Amino acid sequence: DMDHCFFNQASIPTSTQNNNQRKVIQYIPHADDTDDKNGHGTHVCGTVAGHKSSNGVTGEENSDNGVAPNVKIAFMDVGETGEPYLSIPSDAQLLSTGRYRSYDENAHIHSASWGTSVTDDNRENANGYTQRARNFDNYMYQSPDFLVLVAAGNDGKFNQANSVGTPATAKNILSVGAHINDVDNMHKIAYFSSRGPTQDGRTKPDVLAPGDSLTSASAGKNCGLSQKAGTSMATPATAAAAALVRQYFKEGWFPQGVKGKGSEIKATGALVKAVLMNGAQWVTDVEGGGTTVEPYDNNQGFGRISLTHSLYLAGKTAALLDVDEGVVEDGEDKVYDQTIVTANGCAYPEFRATLVWTDEPGIAYGRNNLVNDLDLLVTRKRNGTADVDYRPNGRLLKDSVNNAERVIVDEVEEGDVFEITVAGANLATDEQSYAIAMTGCLSGVSYTAPVNPVSNTSDANDSKTKFIVIVGSVVGTAILALLM
Repeated sequence: DMDHCFFNQASIPTSTQNNNQRKVIQYIPHADDTDDKNGHGTHVCGTVAGHKSSNGVTGEENSDNGVAPNVKIAFMDVGETGEPYLSIPSDAQLLSTGRYRSYDENAHIHSASWGTSVTDDNRENANGYTQRARNFDNYMYQSPDFLVLVAAGNDGKFNQANSVGTPATAKNILSVGAHINDVDNMHKIAYFSSRGPTQDGRTKPDVLAPGDSLTSASAGKNCGLSQKAGTSMATPATAAAAALVRQYFKEGWFPQGVKGKGSEIKATGALVKAVLMNGAQWVTDVEGGGTTVEPYDNNQGFGRISLTHSLYLAGKTAALLDVDEGVVEDGEDKVYDQTIVTANGCAYPEFRATLVWTDEPGIAYGRNNLVNDLDLLVTRKRNGTADVDYRPNGRLLKDSVNNAERVIVDEVEEGDVFEITVAGANLATDEQSYAIAMTGCLSGVSYTAPVNPVSNTSDANDSKTKFIVIVGSVVGTAILALLM
């Protein structure tokens, strides 16, 4: 709803990308150019980037603004009012929304609040590695700057396994489930949130975000708000968090946690994904009960996103962050060393390392869709002796199925040394690029202990930098691209 104050601007956006617009820089009416009374597209866009404006020129501070209010939106409408099914264009056209300019002017994040509903009749296909899932993987493989986020789906009632629907079954995208939006119950997965695994055994969803009773923009009301629930709501919240991670690196917050102290980094999609997954926190229950929730299971994946645990802000968050982007050849090992330092006041109890790589697309409907297999191994040295090896994703042995791997080590001590190995275990190509994120009381960077700890939001949100997100949703729905 372009009349809503969250999106108010001097002129109506067209299908031609115009980055000078205040908020919506492109509107492609693929299905139609209206939102229905349900206001799905208006709501998801408000979550990711809503920014109240009275004059259509300047934004205003408001507690109801979106998670990343300075993001700009490229929008594709794929839902026709009154019609039950979506009108989806070709995958290439869909994913190119907001990406018709130079690198710095293009969208780097795509948020898709739509997907295939999974039933008993279509589960084998809809929950599989479809041609669309393959196309999404291929687009990201060919565009390493790009990160696509897809709603896992709302077919998880009665704790139904294998209910994540394509294209959320793709490897390289970030599949988003929902948890309860309540401080006292944020450890609970929303009862409707779709569950994994995929048909080829990969863990989905990847992460969770608030998706129950989210308040955002309401269509047909100038500054009105409404509450909605669904993984459609969780996905734009996560896309906005991804935008803040990109901003963190772009504005030089890394590694000292102070804006402008570091060099600009043009983060890849794999790096943004690694940082978000590295900081994700466990949930322990499902709304309504009925099942046991375990780390890395197909209810929660890596857990609920938490920028507080993903990014280091000097004096505000507890753990230092280190990252790298590299390339490994078949049979090669890349090794990183991290030493735990607590004498400076750092008291973070864990060491975490997360490896993510954007894999070459597999074969549609294949049963083993990991093409290049990398392995993450963390070895602890205490008092000069290597005493424990840690394998990823809660496994006793290596993971040869997923292209995201994380190790969490609890109860670290001063002087512990961690040797982190990224191994090119079994590559079908000559080499594979990757991103790794590590957090803890790490040596090598000055540490400022938290004085006024932040909540689960990033201080990078105060920037005036403009980003573009691609949003996709249903009736009155968007394909949403974030420009940053």
